[in-house]
Amino acid sequence: MSLHNVSVKIKKEKQLNISFIGGSVTEGYGSTDKSRKSWPVLLCQRLEKEYGIVVNCNNEGIGGTCSYLANFRYDADIAPQAPDLLFIEFAVNDMYHSTPYETVVRNSESLIGKAYRQNPNMDIIYILTYDLHDETKDYIQLKAHRDVADRYGLLSVKMSEYMYPHCAETGENIQQHYIDFVHPNDHGYETYADIIFDVMKSNICTDFASEEMIPHRFLHSGKGLILDARFLYCDEAEITANTGWEFEKGCFSYMGNRYHGRLKADKPGSSFELCFTGTDLGIFYGADVNRGMVSISIDGGEPIVRDGYRWTSNPKEFPVATHLSEGRHRAVFTLLDEKNENSNSNFFEIGVFLVSDKN
Repeated sequence: MSLHNVSVKIKKEKQLNISFIGGSVTEGYGSTDKSRKSWPVLLCQRLEKEYGIVVNCNNEGIGGTCSYLANFRYDADIAPQAPDLLFIEFAVNDMYHSTPYETVVRNSESLIGKAYRQNPNMDIIYILTYDLHDETKDYIQLKAHRDVADRYGLLSVKMSEYMYPHCAETGENIQQHYIDFVHPNDHGYETYADIIFDVMKSNICTDFASEEMIPHRFLHSGKGLILDARFLYCDEAEITANTGWEFEKGCFSYMGNRYHGRLKADKPGSSFELCFTGTDLGIFYGADVNRGMVSISIDGGEPIVRDGYRWTSNPKEFPVATHLSEGRHRAVFTLLDEKNENSNSNFFEIGVFLVSDKN
């Protein structure tokens, strides 16, 4: 039974801590009130009513983000909630970012590893969302997440496998559930919650012989996982030779007061040096229509350029380097004069640095 430990918690403690990590579909974008009408909130309400329990619902969805960032977010955003059950939803965003199959597998398995290191009794469910342009297609990023879930014996709910039969039964047009090609409306989120609840209910059993938790086993594929993924906050990082970049406390676009604040600059040529220890380096930055470009050179190597321009406003993650040698490194960040032709500003902001050692 894939939700045995959840079943034990329901029967013995009448309480569940549930955490949700994912993109905008988890966040509830498209609903009229994300705090009340997202599928995570509606699902938790259904569980409370059905089983007479208290559910602590912790929705950590952030629109536009992928499975790579989730590993760096885990210690800051998920671990403090001590979840008994974790939902993971990144397939469609990984598709939008054309993340290779092998990379998605690494990111997905790393996230499972971080969860089981915290609590080997934690149950995990994957929610596999889709784009109406692809309908029921098994795109490679969805397949990567599902393959990882299958290998660990975890529940995965491919939403298109349920939405189309549901609409065939009710006589509705699938588009009646969405505001666009991926984000549900209020009606769609209600349907999502119903579907996921029904799948959970068929995997929860409170009438069993053993009331002991069964620890999950982390398999570890040995493919350079990022189990050490962690945030390096801008105000705690070792930053030197700073010309033109300013730290602003308690303000990171779209994130409010989360993650301490941001480093920002708008004058081309502004630069700083970051010293860090790790084999992976990334940034979590704000993307918008009026953003500039930054170049990043590690240990004097060829600069890597990241364009902050995006047609919609979102925080985005960017893996700068993933195969560095172990030890200490120096990265030079420089704001460029060049910018997207549609942007009216060179402004760039970094909310947090992403650092990890390979495992």
